[in-house]
Amino acid sequence: MKGIVITPEGEVSVRDFPEPLYKTVGAVVGGLIQVVNPKGLPEPFCMVVNEEGRLKKLPFHPIASFWYGTQRHKQPIVGTVVLLKETLNADRELDLAGLEDTEISFLQRHITEAKASKLPEEPEDAPIGITVLSFNDGESFADAMHKLFGAGGW
Repeated sequence: MKGIVITPEGEVSVRDFPEPLYKTVGAVVGGLIQVVNPKGLPEPFCMVVNEEGRLKKLPFHPIASFWYGTQRHKQPIVGTVVLLKETLNADRELDLAGLEDTEISFLQRHITEAKASKLPEEPEDAPIGITVLSFNDGESFADAMHKLFGAGGW
């Protein structure tokens, strides 16, 4: 299945990814994969990123961060990304699928437009979004959320 690879430096290539995707796409992004559905890409397109990219301190990816909305929420995308699409498989479960030639052309235009936009700078104060919750004996989930997020709720 075909996908588009974009490096943090903005190099773009179309690659063929044989099954199993978690291995072949994972090798390109450098580890465990995570699917991200950024607001800046139309459905059904998605980005596949390294799940531990921020922990591994991979380089900031300005194009992927632009699509993800980093300029608003300060959570960046890092490392090499692979563009694929999400579809329902035969079991009616969400799954990754390759890109058709017309979709590749569409996304290449989208990449060119993103490069011409004002791309975000790497946020200096972006916390890594890992929160560990622990529950006291007899404490409910709602009580733990209240303790974590305050009276405003979650």
